[in-house]
Amino acid sequence: MQVLDLEALTEATKDATDRELDQIDSALKSGEAAPGALVRKGTLHLKRGELDAALETFSRAVALQGGAAALGGRAKAQLGLGVPVAAAKDLAEALNLEPGSAELHFDLGLALQAQGRHTEAVGEF
Repeated sequence: MQVLDLEALTEATKDATDRELDQIDSALKSGEAAPGALVRKGTLHLKRGELDAALETFSRAVALQGGAAALGGRAKAQLGLGVPVAAAKDLAEALNLEPGSAELHFDLGLALQAQGRHTEAVGEF
């Protein structure tokens, strides 16, 4: 029976994420990156727990292109940083763009719950 080496797997995942972030940064510097590159970069920062970097990156994406993905990502970073009022505002705006998104509704529920607005939160879950 083969045993999975979780430490090696974790390190390989970290290395792949580092390479992808480097590629995105290079593309952004050269002007070759599509607008979605900032959203992808923000998502990678979220996965690594780098909430301040994620917030900054998603904010740049919102300023450049807006969109539900950028707003939703920024809201996730805001929730992680303990700013649920701003997160709820971004999520409401994102839901205007993508009203059927279950992920956005769920995250809005979390933002409302963090504000103590439990009855409203239940409607979003």
